[in-house]
Amino acid sequence: MGKHAWQIALFFSAASLGATYLTGFEWLNFFAFYGTWGTIGAILVAIGLTWLTDVLMTIAHREGIASAADMLDFLFGPMYRSAITSFLSIFLLLYAGTIVAKQAHLLDQIISLPGLLAVVMTGVVSYLFLVLDRRHLFTILSITLVLGALLIAWLFTEGRYIPIPPLSYQLNTMWLWSALGYIALHFLFVLYVLVPLPHQEYTPGSIRLGIILGGLICLVLTLAGIFAILAYWHEAHASDSPLLLMLLQRSWFSGIPFVLATISQAGFLVAYIVQGLAQPLFDRLELRRGPVLLSLLSLVCLTAFLFGKSDIYVTYVLIASCILGYIVCIALLRKAKKSP
Repeated sequence: MGKHAWQIALFFSAASLGATYLTGFEWLNFFAFYGTWGTIGAILVAIGLTWLTDVLMTIAHREGIASAADMLDFLFGPMYRSAITSFLSIFLLLYAGTIVAKQAHLLDQIISLPGLLAVVMTGVVSYLFLVLDRRHLFTILSITLVLGALLIAWLFTEGRYIPIPPLSYQLNTMWLWSALGYIALHFLFVLYVLVPLPHQEYTPGSIRLGIILGGLICLVLTLAGIFAILAYWHEAHASDSPLLLMLLQRSWFSGIPFVLATISQAGFLVAYIVQGLAQPLFDRLELRRGPVLLSLLSLVCLTAFLFGKSDIYVTYVLIASCILGYIVCIALLRKAKKSP
């Protein structure tokens, strides 16, 4: 398998897993709460994200689209692109702030780093990801993914029984809506991470192979995380960081690799969101790259420090981002249906 396929796989799996997947918060609330139906939802999410990403990258490769902003222009046309881009810019910046706030909370929880200092540290890591070349970024993401997989695998070494709830448990459609919400939200990450890659240098076959491999990585890690949460259900179901709780119960020292993996994952996604939102300013207004990136990153950190501890604020930002993700997915499928 070529390096291009591995690069696509790594970047796709990192985007589809999300910034704070190792905490287990999203896996708990989107999947594990719904028992076996949630597990089915996780499988459908992996299939759905892989399919949508394949459609996205096929269009990007065919049309020569090299940025998320250009893709949004292509999907929505001149009539709606300004409104959609404006709303996306606002809520993705706010969502990036919630990522930084969550990471700051984890740093405070594990190594007792004060809130403001933790926010600044996460912002610095994000800036480093903005200035790294792709080769070093690929190496760091590879280490981060392996570290995350080892931490999850370590939870199974205790040999706990994994309860499988019957299908009669949570027999409703909430699991399906939850899965669709996960797809909508994480597809926005995929949009801002994968489209800017130099995919014009890749063959269509390597792009598709990388997407399939990335989808499999996402599926395996997600199912492992769900089963780990089910195995520790009584301790973990009321926690906002269930996997972290389990790891710290096994050993306090597991918090060190956990911090390294989560701050790397969070920094990567925040960096790509900021870079994607800043790209139109570079291309159309010809502004200098450094000051623009620092300004947007500072704004993200400011919103994290001011509003990140408000559960209501985080919930509304999450809901708005999911709605915008739905809109982008629908526009993509409509455009793909019209394309030859």
